[in-house]
Amino acid sequence: MLKNLMIAAVAASTIGTTLQADNYLCIPDQVTGFYFDGSKWRRTDFTTDSKWLIDITDGQASVSRIGDNAPTFHTQDCKIYFDISVECSLIGEFKMGIQEGRYMRTYTGGYTGGDRTEHTPLIEIGRCSPL
Repeated sequence: MLKNLMIAAVAASTIGTTLQADNYLCIPDQVTGFYFDGSKWRRTDFTTDSKWLIDITDGQASVSRIGDNAPTFHTQDCKIYFDISVECSLIGEFKMGIQEGRYMRTYTGGYTGGDRTEHTPLIEIGRCSPL
């Protein structure tokens, strides 16, 4: 029993991060999703002009769209796993593989909340580079 508790404690401690400070610039390659045209949901492509900044400070991460006044995903929305990924969740998700330099962002607002034209679910993929 004590041995199992010690193994669990060691495993839990590895979920934390040793990353203290890092910034990454993420640029989309492709964005696709759905929009409601007033009578029917349709597939659509989006522009790829948004850029994202991942800020890792003191083992905590946040994600901001460049040009916005506040983060899209705050530190309480994000987790760093084994120093290999940043994963954020709110209304959608932002996940980045640190070693691969790739990210995926989803926005899941809309559709399940009814037929409204102001929310368009999407998935975005792209690449991140350290700053």
